[in-house]
Amino acid sequence: MDSRHLIVTRQESVWCFGFVRYRDILNEHHVTGFCFAYDASHDTFVQRGDGRYNYSRDEQPEDIPSAPPAA
Repeated sequence: MDSRHLIVTRQESVWCFGFVRYRDILNEHHVTGFCFAYDASHDTFVQRGDGRYNYSRDEQPEDIPSAPPAA
């Protein structure tokens, strides 16, 4: 069976989750987390999870992790 059939028949699912860290035009730092699952019956993604996955908060520049050193 192909993946599309398994998703439509709800034998498998598709998830999209992660976070975005950004700075706005006022130089304020923010991070927004998200978690969505595909709902084949409505042909759309729907929000899933609680505040551990779906959140938006302000950050101080000193709280932002730095990039790892280049090898």
